[in-house]
Amino acid sequence: MVLYVVGTGPEDREYITLKALNTIARCSIVFGWRRTLERFRELLEGRRVFEIGSEDVYSSIESVVRSAARDDVALLLRGDPCVAEANLMRMVRELCSRYGIRYSVVSGVSSLNIALARVGIDIAEAVVVSMHSSRDVERELDSLKQFIRLGRYVVLYPKPSGKWVREIAGRILRSIECDARVHLLQRLSFENEITVVETLSKLASGEQQIDSYTIIVIEPCSHGG
Repeated sequence: MVLYVVGTGPEDREYITLKALNTIARCSIVFGWRRTLERFRELLEGRRVFEIGSEDVYSSIESVVRSAARDDVALLLRGDPCVAEANLMRMVRELCSRYGIRYSVVSGVSSLNIALARVGIDIAEAVVVSMHSSRDVERELDSLKQFIRLGRYVVLYPKPSGKWVREIAGRILRSIECDARVHLLQRLSFENEITVVETLSKLASGEQQIDSYTIIVIEPCSHGG
């Protein structure tokens, strides 16, 4: 029996892969967060479906892993399991090792792919930093400053807090030699997707609403500002 960690793509259902669809079809048990399960409800008919709550995620993932001792199980995740899901995948690896469960990652399209397309850059030009689960914000902040100075785009998954984003933007601005241009990408592939281009100074002084579907792309100083 196998636990399949399945990337289902961003909000737009057309981004789900054939590999993901085939994997879901052969699993008798499916776990996922509510919004992801709702997006694919008709695909889950005839299967045992369990919703994962936002509290005590570790215990929930432990239940997912233990279920795979008896059946093939699909754990559905938004986007790609290996993009900005470090803590969750760490839990999966640790628990699968503890219980002797095989697991397989089914890669999916990430909002990162869409962000790169919207800004018009290649992943080779960028550095991706997720603050969703960062344990050392100061170290991450120092890295951001260095990447910008070295001429790399920074693709940032921020904490879902406007106040936090304003503080980080201000601290970066005070430590580099330019007012770098910033792409604020929100709810990519949703019907109400928003893209705003501004500068670090405006981001630091603005009143933007930041949610968990926000990606920020900071241009390098060599691109003006």
